[in-house]
Amino acid sequence: MAAALAASAAAALLLLAPPAASAREGLFMGLGASQQEVVSGIDGNRAVDNDGGSPTNEVRMGKPESGRGVAFDAGFGLNDNVALELLLSVTRHNTVFDPNATRQSFDATLSSVLFGVKLGVPLGQAGEVFVRGGLGGYELAYRRNNFDLGTSQVVDDSRFSGRGYSLGVGSELFFGHWGLQLAYNTHKADLGTVQSRGFSGQVMPSIDATLSTLSVLINFYLQ
Repeated sequence: MAAALAASAAAALLLLAPPAASAREGLFMGLGASQQEVVSGIDGNRAVDNDGGSPTNEVRMGKPESGRGVAFDAGFGLNDNVALELLLSVTRHNTVFDPNATRQSFDATLSSVLFGVKLGVPLGQAGEVFVRGGLGGYELAYRRNNFDLGTSQVVDDSRFSGRGYSLGVGSELFFGHWGLQLAYNTHKADLGTVQSRGFSGQVMPSIDATLSTLSVLINFYLQ
């Protein structure tokens, strides 16, 4: 649904845009808004303990609801069609942990960073449509979800991190050196590390999560 809405909005923007000078080559950077969602892989029923034999602590992984935040974009356009790019999104989420009807809520922050390539097709001088893809880095940071199993007390926050890849589509309107970009990305993330009190770092088995990112950016092209 989000991808369809993004594509429809992008098409409408391109149809309404006045002719403008294209500025796609060289350095660019942008700032905007982002909405992220955990599509699958974190269902709110898993707790990760720090020792398979006799655990002393567990971190409880709440399922993140859709969250909003900021997006940052930077890169270098090699020509009108190819750009090297970094795309960062950081969003805040409410999460729900609910195994066996034992419901708890935790705040969380989801960060995704994509290092990749953007391949664009110019639509006259007014804009372009593009696909992007590349390698991703991901972090899901929870607040107050590490519990001491002996006392049932909260002892720490936790951060899950890992790598993966991302593919996406989008469009951009150009107004001189400025661009208005709307894009949608799907991420496949392998979260294999946890940082928290009492944990050695590795998650076994790792968490395979599918994420989505919808971003709206205002870019500035330096040439």
